[in-house]
Amino acid sequence: MAYKKANEPKVRFRDLMKVAVASLFGTTIDFYDFVVSGLAAAIVWPTVFFTSSSPLTALLLSLSVYAVGLIARPIGNLTFAHFGDRIGRRTILIWTLVTSGLGTLAIALVPTYAQIGIAAAVMLTVFRFIQSFGFGGEWGGATAWITEYASKSKHRGFWAGIVQASIPLGTMMSSGLFLLLVAVMGIKGVIEGGWRIPFFVGAAVILVGILIRLLTDESPLFVRLKKEHKINIAPSIAVWKHYPGNLLKTIFMFVFVGTIYFTVTVFSVGYLEALKVNALTALTSVLIATTAGLVSVLFGAYLGDYVGRKAVIRASAILSLVFVVPYFLMLNTHSLYIIIIAQMIFLFFAQLSLGNLLVSSAEFFPTRYRYSGAGYMVTIGSAIGGLLVTVIFPLLLVKLKGPLNAWPYIAATILITTVLTILLTFTVKETKSTELKD
Repeated sequence: MAYKKANEPKVRFRDLMKVAVASLFGTTIDFYDFVVSGLAAAIVWPTVFFTSSSPLTALLLSLSVYAVGLIARPIGNLTFAHFGDRIGRRTILIWTLVTSGLGTLAIALVPTYAQIGIAAAVMLTVFRFIQSFGFGGEWGGATAWITEYASKSKHRGFWAGIVQASIPLGTMMSSGLFLLLVAVMGIKGVIEGGWRIPFFVGAAVILVGILIRLLTDESPLFVRLKKEHKINIAPSIAVWKHYPGNLLKTIFMFVFVGTIYFTVTVFSVGYLEALKVNALTALTSVLIATTAGLVSVLFGAYLGDYVGRKAVIRASAILSLVFVVPYFLMLNTHSLYIIIIAQMIFLFFAQLSLGNLLVSSAEFFPTRYRYSGAGYMVTIGSAIGGLLVTVIFPLLLVKLKGPLNAWPYIAATILITTVLTILLTFTVKETKSTELKD
């Protein structure tokens, strides 16, 4: 086992904590904004921006706007990671927050269909693209930053897992605020304007994230690389030339996590509403489920440092595979308690692998390509899963005339993604004890 180079600068625990907090805080805000958009797309935007369509068609169109963000994320990674692997992680991670914050603020201010017609949906789509473009440079960069800071630690996976805790934390914050608004204002009040509040909050809190990152330092591994003049001129493109196999394997390993995450946190809300389950119940189930996701992410990351990344990823996919069909059967009961249990179990199983997938993606690539490589995995992998959930699944609801007819096809799609991940774990190397390369 080797985590240390003779000329590698020593990192103080205090500095490591600062970077962990800065990475976690900024990524949490971005996930908050991302999930707020998903909940608004499932609950509010069909009525506010697509009033001329039938309810199921309006939901499909609304989730398609949300899906535009999934396409924007890999483009954002291509752009921001290019500079993150050339200029530095910290500087670019400040700009990712600025970009996504401006997009979030613009969404909060966009007029409704009743005010300006179809132009409202066009504006919403553009601002959603900008928001997600910024988010596309966030996740992989934050993972690379903390992984490099923790390069000498035998708990490197757990440190990277702390950053991935941003996913359940951001989801808890966004679903909690939406739940509060629905409880206080009623669904009618939220649709009439209350839905804008979470977007204003997200844009404001991003300023705190920017300040925190300004008080941190650059990755010592990247600083050394820059001093030794080993920076690649086009890292976001070169990584595809030198590591195509690692990229494709990690991307498709990540698809199952993205698919299940978006199914629980976004699609299930629209699915349950189509079953005539009220929005308050659907939001409550998502909020409680994310607490299980938080425990799962941290526990899985900790476990991966001892038994290996591959073992945890494989176990996570197998458990998820077994639970796919029971999950939908439990949602179909209409029972709040059974729905909550289903959401918690599904998210817990899937997110056991999250920290291990992310730290593995950082360990698979050398420092000169790490921002780009890790970013491609999460942005393209989650985009594939997200597009399945926000475009294909709603389309199945419309074409098959409702949830009870559509769910077996949806479940079959999720099963395929989990089987693919299980198979791919046998084709990649274990990285928990490997030294990070230049």
